[in-house]
Amino acid sequence: HGRRTVFDDTVRKARQLKASEFSVNFCPVKLGILEKVKQKLLPNDVAPLILELLSLNVYESDGHFRPHKDTPRSDDMVGTLIICL
Repeated sequence: HGRRTVFDDTVRKARQLKASEFSVNFCPVKLGILEKVKQKLLPNDVAPLILELLSLNVYESDGHFRPHKDTPRSDDMVGTLIICL
């Protein structure tokens, strides 16, 4: 499991803020996003699906995010939720 983020501009070109460096008034749980994700990805799993805010990536006009496989941060990590605004 990786604890260190490797920055590779060929995969992602963005500025990254750690969760302790910003605040947000957006809650995927209250908006029902988490439940919809759970229904699609883990429909028969009775265990709760938990979100953990780790970072915010800010993309400038020349920024990009290419599809890739994230390094799991823990044994129970099932994926990364990406929300584009």
